[in-house]
Amino acid sequence: MAKRRKAGLKKPTQKHSRAKRPSPPRKSKSAKVSRGKAARSTAKAKSSRRVKKTQARATAQERAFDALASMRHGKSLAKAARSAHTSPATVKKYAETALRREPTRQYRAAKGDRLTRQLRFPTDTGLVAVPVSGAAAATRVGRYWNAVKRFIDEGVADGLAEFRGKTIRFGGKRLPFITNLDLLEQLAFAGELEFFELYHATA
Repeated sequence: MAKRRKAGLKKPTQKHSRAKRPSPPRKSKSAKVSRGKAARSTAKAKSSRRVKKTQARATAQERAFDALASMRHGKSLAKAARSAHTSPATVKKYAETALRREPTRQYRAAKGDRLTRQLRFPTDTGLVAVPVSGAAAATRVGRYWNAVKRFIDEGVADGLAEFRGKTIRFGGKRLPFITNLDLLEQLAFAGELEFFELYHATA
């Protein structure tokens, strides 16, 4: 009987299991968060440097144009650059097309120019950047800002009379010079009229 039972028994088959590859270690959430913070910090630093560079360029351009205006009042390039807190090289960089070189190798400013200036301009919804072409148009905007400043600071609105009903043209569009005193007061109260910087910084 024992032999029959042994004969009826089947030998167990051996299964060859494949060795499992060890799974790569999972990255912890803290590591992912850390990398995310580092990426955001790097992006923020780059953005900050870009903004500072743009602001520096706008300041350099504004000073170059200020020097150009001084040259039109008789100053030499060197003296005009010094009074505008810039250098002759910077003036030539941003206003080269408005400079004329005399036979004496001295520079003088042309009576007019077609240089484009990005100027701040008030609208009924706040300040916008307007590309103004030419010294005459830029001078007009500057004169308007002086009139607005005098009204806000001293309450004297006489300087706004010449701009009543007038517009400034750029890129096929027209923007009116705001002369409504109530609206100007509202914009000033909202902090939209800042007089320390006429030029707008562009990337």
